[in-house]
Parts: sequence; C-alpha cells; structure tokens
Amino acid sequence: MKRLFLVTPLIVFGLLTAAHARTWEVPSQCPTIQAGLDSAAAGDTVLVDPGTYYEHDIIMKSGVSLVSEAGRESTTIHGQRVERCILCDGVDATTVIEGFTITRGFLLHRYEYGGGILCVNGASPLITDNVISKCLGEHGGGIAIMDSSSPRIEFNYIHHDSARGTGGHGGGIILAPGGAPYVGHVEISGNVISENYAKVRGGGIQSSYFDVVISDNEISGNVTEDENGGGIALENASGEVSGNTITGNNAYWQGGGLMLYLSSLSVTENIIRDNTAGNRGGGIHCDGSAPTIDRCIIADNKSFALGYYGAGGGICCQASSSPVISNCLIVGNTSEYSAAGIHCDYAGDDPHIIGNTIAYNISKDAYGCYGGIACWHGASPSIEKNIIVGNFRAGVYITDIDCAITLDCNDVWGNLPVNYGRVLRESVDTTSCITADPLFCDPDNDDYYLDVQSPCLDDTTCGLIG
Repeated sequence: MKRLFLVTPLIVFGLLTAAHARTWEVPSQCPTIQAGLDSAAAGDTVLVDPGTYYEHDIIMKSGVSLVSEAGRESTTIHGQRVERCILCDGVDATTVIEGFTITRGFLLHRYEYGGGILCVNGASPLITDNVISKCLGEHGGGIAIMDSSSPRIEFNYIHHDSARGTGGHGGGIILAPGGAPYVGHVEISGNVISENYAKVRGGGIQSSYFDVVISDNEISGNVTEDENGGGIALENASGEVSGNTITGNNAYWQGGGLMLYLSSLSVTENIIRDNTAGNRGGGIHCDGSAPTIDRCIIADNKSFALGYYGAGGGICCQASSSPVISNCLIVGNTSEYSAAGIHCDYAGDDPHIIGNTIAYNISKDAYGCYGGIACWHGASPSIEKNIIVGNFRAGVYITDIDCAITLDCNDVWGNLPVNYGRVLRESVDTTSCITADPLFCDPDNDDYYLDVQSPCLDDTTCGLIG
C-alpha cells in the first residue's frame, strides 16, 4: 500500500525559502556592505571579502546573515568617526553579524546610544566572533541594547570602547530600557570585554531593567571615572552572572568588580580578583539588593577611601541589602578602614553568610578593627559555618548592641589583634564556634583546601565548617 503525505503550505514555503536562499558577495557582486544587505532577502547571506570597508549607518535586514569570508582579523567595518557603524532595528533571531572588526563608530550627541552597534525595537540578532573596538557613544560605546531587544552576544572581543558623554554609561555594552522592568532578555557569553571606559557607570557592562545571562566572559581592565561598577553595573536586574573572570577593573566610587543596585539575581562561580573601588565594595557592592553569591573567588580586591567610607574590600552590603553569601573564598582583600572581607553597613543589611572561607583580609587604618566581617548601625547578619582566619584588625566586629548578629558553628582563629571585636565579645553567643587552626593545605600558594586532619572537616557539633 502506498503511503500518502500531507504537504502543508508552511512546509512548501520553508522548502521554497531554503531553495532560493542566496549568497551576495561584497564587493564582487555588490559594491558595498549596505548594497549587499539591500539586495538580500530573509534567509540570504551577505558574504564580505577581506578588506577595510569605510561605511557607517549600515542597516541590517531581518533574517539576513552578514558574514566575513576570512574572519575578524581580515575584514573591517570602519565608521570613520562619522556615525554609528551598524543599526539593528527590529530584526529577528535569525539575523547574524559575524566575523568583523567593527571600529571607529562615533556618536556623542546627547542621548545617542551605540557607537558600534545599536539594537532597538525588539531586535534579537546573533552578534558573534567580532572585534568591536575604539567606538564611542554617549552611552554604550561598543554595543547598545534598547527597549525589548534580546540579542545574543557571543565570543566577541569588545575593547577600548568609550561612553564619554556627561552621563556616559556602559563603555563596552549598555542595556537600556524603554519602559517597565525586565523588558528584554539578553545573553552575553564567552566574550572578552576589556579596557573600556564609562564616564559614570558600567565600564564594561551597564544594564537597567533587563533579565540577563552574563556568563563565561573575561571582564578586565574596565574603568568608570565618576561613579560605580568598574566591570559590571546592574540596576533592577534579574537573571544570572556566572562563570566570569572579573579582574583588574576600577570604579571611582563603588563596586570595582560588580555593582548591584536593587537587583536579585544569581552570582555564581565567578573569579572576582584585583578590582578596586575608590569608596566601597572593591569586589562586589550590593545596594538595596538580595543576590545569591555562591561558589565565587573574591580575592585581592581593594577599597581605597580613607575614613569610614573605605569599606568592604571584598563585599559591601548597603541600603537594606540581604544577599546570601555561600561557599565562597574571600581572601586577601584590603580596605582603608572598615571590613576588608565583608562590610554590613546599616539596619536592614542582613546577609546570610554561610560556609565561606574568609581569610587574610586586611583593614589598614590603625583605628579600623574590622578585618574579616564588620557590622555597623544595627546591621544584623547571620554568620554560620565559616572559616574566619588570619584577618588583620579582628575576625568579626560589631560597633553597637543594635547589631542583632548570630554566630553559629564558625571557626574563628588567628585573627589579629583579636578574633572578636568590641561589643561583640560581651553581647553575642559564640559558644558553638571553635577556635582552631583549620589546617589549610598550602595557603601561601592559594591552596585553601583542608588537610585531612583539619578540625573543620568533621566537628562533633557542627559537622563540616567552611
């Protein structure tokens, strides 16, 4: 018996579209990249030969792939410092920009976004394997993502871009909303985002009111001149920041590595190292935020300001922030005054600090006895099953009895000059805590695994500590 197949109009349309997809070659068939895009239809590819193409205001077309034949090292779109390089206006998720060096886009008019690439009106292209360099905008020097746009930004090298306007945000990338919270979902993965500059916030990445996945990127050497978030600044954000290496970034004010403002998201398995803030939160600054910070290495970060403001070399919690900080290695951070490890600022700053190693953090001020964890002005964290060891100017410190701190099953040992500072010694029950050398394997070489003889591995009361 013969089988009958029903061929629907949709299948016919798909087959015809695939059969008629074309490749438009630049410059052999089309003299410019824009001419190639103008000729193309959805499903087509514009294939660009090696060379430098002095074009700007290139308008992408939905469903068209713009691809270089020889890759980003050999094919350049040069904006000539005249206007933006590429505009993606409402293009769909089958649109691709791949394999170019995109450089010298220039926009410095007020409220102008995206010197290199701008995505607007729900645009969702794939932007992959490009170099986006030396582009300038009021906001979003390299890439700007606006309204409900949801592009994927993967495996690009985004460097030496600038947001230099008086309110400049997002030196490398900016995600800027047009309205209600979480208007778009953006994935930024596998990129190198380095040496970018923002006048105000987000030297590497600035995002407001977006759901984000920022994963497996190298984010390094980015700078803000006036405010916050040297590496990343997130405002009203959801989603995740995971698997990134965030190093050597600098914020003039707060959040050298990562600034979180009114954000509740997952911050997991990141290396946050060697970042600096001129005020607070050399590694991470939480402002009115409740993230989950888990399995991160937060090391060798610095907060520089003298006096009360130099706080939280590793992490600073402020303005009713209640993060969960768990299973992290928080070591070698420095502050000029309060808490080089974790600083909790005011009533309502009530983090749950559990299962971390907080060691060898240094508060430099002679009057700042706050090396490991410090609680001010009624801040009330719960501190459970942490190893708090070798911090300079106290292991755990509270400034007044209004700090309703709880300490349970921690190993607090070898902190100088004291393990417990000031009011805490008289007001907080520490009887479940131990005071013993945790026996790190080789801390001089950053090996903080526990020796098999460690008292923290199987305490009779607490079980595993750290």
